[in-house]
Amino acid sequence: MTAASESVTRYRAFISYSHVDKKWGDWLHKALETYRVPKGLVGQPSRTGPVPKRLYPIFRDREELPTATSLGEQIEQALEHSDYLIVICSPRSAKSMWVNEEILQFKRLGRSDRILAIIVDGEPNASDKPGMEAQECFPPALRFELGEDGELTGMRTEPIAADARKGKDGHQAAKLKLIAGLIGVKYDALAQREKRRNRIQKTSAVILAIIASTAVTGLWYYGEMNRKLEERERLLGESLRLAELSTKEREGGSHDRAMLLALNALPGLYGGERPLSLRAKAALEWSAHTPMQQARLAHEDGLFFSAFSPDGTQVVTAGFDNTAAIWDVVSGDRSVRLELDGPVVYAVFSPDGKRVVTASSDETGAVWDAASGKRLAKLAHDGIVWHAAFSPDGALIVTTSKDNTAVIWDGHSGERLSSLIHDDGVVHAEFSPDGTRVVTASDDHTAAIWDAATGERLASLGHQRGVLHASFSPNGRWVVTSSKDRTAAFWDATSGDQLSSLDHDDWVMHAEFSPDGTRVIIASRDNTAAIWDVYDATPGTWWRYLVHEEPVVQAGFSPDGKKAVTASEDGTAVIWHVVSGERLATLTHEDRLSSAAFSPDGTRVVTASEDKTAAIWSVAGGDRRTVLTFGRMLPMDDAMDHALFSQDGTRVVTASEGSTAVIWDVTTGEPLAELLHDGKVWHAEFSLDGDRIVTASSDETGAVWDAASGKRLANLDHDGIVWHAAFSPDGALIVTASEDNTAVIWDAVTGERIAKLEHESRVWYAAFSLEGTQVVTSSADGTAAIWDAVSGEYLGSLAHEDVVYYAVFSPDGTRVVTASQDSTAAIWDVASSGRLAILAHSGPVSRAAFSPDGTQVVTAASDNTAIIWSATNGARGRQFSHEAPVVEAAFSPDGTRILTASEDAMAIIWDAVSGERVSELVHERPVYQAEFSPDGTRVVTAAVYSRVVIWNTPPHAAEVLRNVFSYLPKNRTCLTPEERERYSLPPLSAEQWIARRCPQFARNIGSTVDGGVQTHFGDSGD
Repeated sequence: MTAASESVTRYRAFISYSHVDKKWGDWLHKALETYRVPKGLVGQPSRTGPVPKRLYPIFRDREELPTATSLGEQIEQALEHSDYLIVICSPRSAKSMWVNEEILQFKRLGRSDRILAIIVDGEPNASDKPGMEAQECFPPALRFELGEDGELTGMRTEPIAADARKGKDGHQAAKLKLIAGLIGVKYDALAQREKRRNRIQKTSAVILAIIASTAVTGLWYYGEMNRKLEERERLLGESLRLAELSTKEREGGSHDRAMLLALNALPGLYGGERPLSLRAKAALEWSAHTPMQQARLAHEDGLFFSAFSPDGTQVVTAGFDNTAAIWDVVSGDRSVRLELDGPVVYAVFSPDGKRVVTASSDETGAVWDAASGKRLAKLAHDGIVWHAAFSPDGALIVTTSKDNTAVIWDGHSGERLSSLIHDDGVVHAEFSPDGTRVVTASDDHTAAIWDAATGERLASLGHQRGVLHASFSPNGRWVVTSSKDRTAAFWDATSGDQLSSLDHDDWVMHAEFSPDGTRVIIASRDNTAAIWDVYDATPGTWWRYLVHEEPVVQAGFSPDGKKAVTASEDGTAVIWHVVSGERLATLTHEDRLSSAAFSPDGTRVVTASEDKTAAIWSVAGGDRRTVLTFGRMLPMDDAMDHALFSQDGTRVVTASEGSTAVIWDVTTGEPLAELLHDGKVWHAEFSLDGDRIVTASSDETGAVWDAASGKRLANLDHDGIVWHAAFSPDGALIVTASEDNTAVIWDAVTGERIAKLEHESRVWYAAFSLEGTQVVTSSADGTAAIWDAVSGEYLGSLAHEDVVYYAVFSPDGTRVVTASQDSTAAIWDVASSGRLAILAHSGPVSRAAFSPDGTQVVTAASDNTAIIWSATNGARGRQFSHEAPVVEAAFSPDGTRILTASEDAMAIIWDAVSGERVSELVHERPVYQAEFSPDGTRVVTAAVYSRVVIWNTPPHAAEVLRNVFSYLPKNRTCLTPEERERYSLPPLSAEQWIARRCPQFARNIGSTVDGGVQTHFGDSGD
């Protein structure tokens, strides 16, 4: 879970109302969130803190609550984090059990004195008047006090109520009374300020009218500017509201809706002439950096199953609505609809993709032409048909049924060839990889292996309860079974001998082998999936546990075996990294899932849900992470904690707690070469041309290596630990920094020592200037020093009051920035060694870096912050906060983003201008290193005693807006009319619907279009 999802929004107020009074709820929500508090009141103290500029956000539940006995978790959480409760009072709300329950819940939080009411209909306390009971507008929880037991007493209370009815306060006065209560000021004071504000506006209008006789143009200009300013403020308020909603939808897993809300919050095709909101910009970048739903495939009822065609261009779905359907993967269009006489439990393509076989509760299997939808054969049973499968060559079909049989059929004619008989219903069957055998799973407590040609039973595999699934290994030598007896079992497919058994805490629903046969993944009703190493199948030994919040019903591997997907009744499918067990992506539905599977090329996943839809997800771009592993669990002392990209971004080199540096392919995550030392490797980096690598090690050496072969080219010997090593920009020289109080400049080709640079204590770091003519070193003796890179001549000292951890040149080589234990960073003039600016933190500064253009510096410190500073005068800029020390901070190559690494187990990408979080890179342990790739499209992170991870960075908002339709699902390019109403967005014209590629909503609509404006990221409104 990310820090963003753990943090909870604080609401100014929670609006409670009967959904019959939705129009009143819409009016009040918009009126409060768009209200601008008079300037004279802003900042004054109130019971909830300083009076804000805006009453934002306001929580309003727009959906009917489910028919349950308690409030939902979202509602309870919103009530707990709301400063006030506003009750819209009417005879409808007085009778609403949910409004009453929300009031009770708020009172139980000890906030009875923070409940405000607005009467819109009916009569207060009418239940006390005989014959008028139906007109009561106050719910019981509003009329009576709460006892110590948390239940209502008979003691009356008088609610604080504004009255919006005609002849009473009216809309405007009632609104102001509520606002006065919310900001903690007297109504008269607020009303007077409102009158004054209106009077000033009217006076201004009168004065301008007088001037108009001689300055009509000026009057028009003033009025127009005032109108535009007010409209801009209104639009900005809406943008902030939509950005907040986008964030909530993204955190809830509705990535497509999150992106559409963010688009509507920004200027352009979707948002029209809105001012730029940096929060909306950040929301769009967040939403674009998630697995995107490519298409949603709708049935009229829940779905049992979905599967790709062998070429990955189509999907077949099986539903409760008595239909199966074939869909185009790219467009999401349905090409064929297959109608049956009962719910379709299963459907799958033939190996050549030309046929589909279905299994149905109408007691039949059926074979269909995948192009025309014509039924080719009927496969009749005497009970529900649970499953159907083709043989590898497509010549045979096996079906399983509640009638206690599996039947093998001719895959073309539908002729029954043999019956495989159990003593109870048969729920699953599949062919061996060579097609010569069939394995069946039955409720009679057995699985069985059969000869596919003769129907002869070859082996019985016994469990204590019904067997739910059985599957062959890719080589056909083994079978894995899953059972209601809470075990998965591993069997010899020839002898039928059980080789191993592994226990779960509930039914084991599904089990299957990885494509290479080395692992098995198992799904269980105990809310977990587990990965089992076939070659270490000792009882009770799991390789990885993958945890959901509800039962896991299916699990499978990607075609390359590196990832797994699980489907759960918690409404999610999750993509996992097989070796590390890391959660790579979460794919969310609105009801429990029944299946999930990768496409044949591994770039997509299809999910099927009881929410009446299947969904196709693009996971190639949405898979944010590549975890670098050897395909095996590494011992703790081999964990990698340092990583850097090659200049072309195609490789990464890592340094480990063990004695190796490793070169990795960025795209595949595969290791390319291992570079062996005799001690811990502290640092490793590529030469600028990518041909060589230099390493620094505890074995008191630096070393130069061929990056292609991994061959050691030269040793760079010290008399102590070598902490750091770096190439000169032209690759001709290397500088090393050592525990022996020296830095040494070496010939990078021969390994010959050129110059020795001496300090009075250990040298932590050394770096060349961009021209390669100078070197800067940082030392535990409290100084950094500048040296001539050729002669080794000492040029100047940069003194701190404590250890200097880090020093680096500016891009133009005229300045150096240092980071020190003395809680400061400093900017220095290289020519004079004079200090230009002190950058003060409240804790040791571990890192400092210039922006690519040299105008700014970012620092990272143990006071839990990173800060941007002016590189010219040291003026303090944006601050970026973590929950633990920040150990690294750097600019992106284009200077628009900041990357921080922290001991709070987070690396975070920030917008350098707005300070907004663009992406959170969550780890399980402290993150000690993070770096952008040279093109800025990736980030590599290393956490202590953990894996190195390569992350895809989010696209910039401008890029998303320029290519918006390439980011959105093909059949999900706009919010529906219902969604627009739910989020208080205005209706669209026919032309606007068409411009958003949603012609289905354009019927019978007028033709006024707002056009849409091109977005420019300049001045922002927040």
